[in-house]
Amino acid sequence: MKTIYSLLFFGLGYFNLTQAQVAPVLASIQGPNNVCAQPAIASTFTANASNSPSIYFWSYSGQSGAVISNSNSSVATISFPNGVSGTTYTLSCYAMNGFGASNTVNYIVTVFETPVVSFSGSNIFCQGSSTNLSASSTIYSSSSTLSYSWSPSFGLNTTTGANVNANPSSPTNYTVVASIGSCTNSSQFSVQGATVVVSPLSQSVCLGSSATFIASGAATYTWSNSTTSASLNVSPNSTSTYTISGTSSNGCMGVSIVTLNVNANCADVWPGDANRDGVVTTSDVLELGLSASSTGAARNITGNTWTSHYANAWSGNGSTGWNKAHTDCNGDGVVNNLDTAAIYTNFSLSHSFKESAVASSNPDINLVSQTPLAFIGVWNVADIILGDSTNIQNQIYGTDFEINYDQNVIETDSIKIMYTSSFLNANNQNINFVKPYFSNGKLYCASVRADHSNVTGEGKIGEFWYKLKSDLTENSSVSISVSNANKINSFGLITNSTNGNGTTLSVTADLVGLQTNEHVLSNIYVFPNPAKDYVTLKRDNQSLTSYTITDISGRVLFQNEFVGKTDLNLSAYQKGIYFIQFDSATNSITKKIVIE
Repeated sequence: MKTIYSLLFFGLGYFNLTQAQVAPVLASIQGPNNVCAQPAIASTFTANASNSPSIYFWSYSGQSGAVISNSNSSVATISFPNGVSGTTYTLSCYAMNGFGASNTVNYIVTVFETPVVSFSGSNIFCQGSSTNLSASSTIYSSSSTLSYSWSPSFGLNTTTGANVNANPSSPTNYTVVASIGSCTNSSQFSVQGATVVVSPLSQSVCLGSSATFIASGAATYTWSNSTTSASLNVSPNSTSTYTISGTSSNGCMGVSIVTLNVNANCADVWPGDANRDGVVTTSDVLELGLSASSTGAARNITGNTWTSHYANAWSGNGSTGWNKAHTDCNGDGVVNNLDTAAIYTNFSLSHSFKESAVASSNPDINLVSQTPLAFIGVWNVADIILGDSTNIQNQIYGTDFEINYDQNVIETDSIKIMYTSSFLNANNQNINFVKPYFSNGKLYCASVRADHSNVTGEGKIGEFWYKLKSDLTENSSVSISVSNANKINSFGLITNSTNGNGTTLSVTADLVGLQTNEHVLSNIYVFPNPAKDYVTLKRDNQSLTSYTITDISGRVLFQNEFVGKTDLNLSAYQKGIYFIQFDSATNSITKKIVIE
């Protein structure tokens, strides 16, 4: 038994040794039988061998130019050169290990031609133009059937054939594919342009309001109204469209169209810009006079805050052609003297719309001092004269102007206007306005009738009051003047005047013989107090009374004057404590008011 087992083990060991000491056996090559030549991608071929080969050897026979990658691996990639379509190649492969080489296996591959696509002329052009494109291919076999396919079809007259006409309306990238049997190649061309993007493409605004469109995507822009910036701010009277053309850095052009829808049934009111010219000035006081006593729908949100307020349109337009809702500055539904508070509060502020100035004429307003000298320690008075005996003011409705002074010689904020009864302001019924900018040496003034009737005449319409600093040198001088005067008639026609005549006075502290136009203060009432939306100022006599409203920090909020009684709109003021100072030539009195 031992001998039998011993022979058995010997036999098994001999068998295993023999198996490990044999050469590889190459069974087959796997890969495509038909391939496309360069520039198609390389084809992959795999050799299958047994007995653990350590290296492979690939080769070929046929037309030269084939390139074998990984020629010592079981998986090889082979690129075949272009040539006559249908050329055959014989691939050969064998493997080796430490005990010898395998058999050689051959594999037949048929190589077909791949077209090479090119264009005649440039393959880049701009949208909006039409061009003929021709594609051609390099082929070696005259018997090959060549076809073309173009995509996308947008803007092309055909998608097959070597020649097409391209006329796209927007930038487009096209691809043309040339095919010989299953072998294809492609090329691209680009139709470029300036892709003009406008935001937003459509807007809706109330009549009398502006809107802004902003374009992007090009290097330069031209709008249909000749604006050449990327942004366009417009304020048309009716729904309008605007076209923008943009040119890119490569000279291509793009076009876009935007629309501004205008709603004539509403207005976007900026409190104080009564004539809707884009800036708050004394000219807006004149517009109040033109629309005085007009009524319409009150705004949902009243007050004088400087922002755009939605308002339902009123019946009729103002002198500048814009709806009368703009003249209701505080939004309470009626145009009157209370609307001057918005002009005072928002004076010189502007928004996006601004019209050009009107034509000029001769000077009409002059300042004439009531005394030959300017006195220290009291109010000095200069009469404001509109026209004269040789310059009768025909058919006039109101005026606005600026008084200029040297703030370095006048006590801080010691300037004011008294509008007097005159041919322009009979019975003191005008809408009057005054806004000081002491640091700039200016007092902005306006007086306009409210009865819609022109008057003719000339003479004194008011007084300019000022106090000099107490430390001025004797015989020094003080100058006052008028500038930027305008006149308006009841039809809304405005004319500018050139600077009016002023005066220069010597300063003195000698009050002997001084006659003042004294306004003695007596029996002044402020009610209700505390107040909410409105407060009444009342004085028993019928003298013209000037008043100034300040907050607790002393900041001047509003100045005006009244005769007998006036009502003030307080809706624009925050809750808190305020002071009302009443002034005359030699007296002043201050009253506190609480707004709830």
